[in-house]
Amino acid sequence: MEPNFVLVKSPDPLALLVDAFPEVQHLLEDADYGYYYVYARFSEYLVSRAEDEQLWRRAYGFFETHASGNSGLRDLLIDVFENLCVDTEVAQRLKRNAAPATLALLSQMGLD
Repeated sequence: MEPNFVLVKSPDPLALLVDAFPEVQHLLEDADYGYYYVYARFSEYLVSRAEDEQLWRRAYGFFETHASGNSGLRDLLIDVFENLCVDTEVAQRLKRNAAPATLALLSQMGLD
């Protein structure tokens, strides 16, 4: 009897991160601490480069991909947003430049 379902492998969040931001490859040294830890370090990286417009343009696209993705990716993104939105200036810029799925997620978080 053949199975009546298909397994769909979820994308590896760390691979997605490094594919989008090769410059953070060093964060994978902490992969043993888990995805949330690495993504928290990624959010620190973004905050430390708040004036790098090119980096942030890439980040907005990355955020939109995660916000449109599976629940695991959205959960990681929620953690990133919680870290980013501690800085009100970064939070305001994020809201001004976010795409629709990202804005919807921010709204669900009460950060609209």
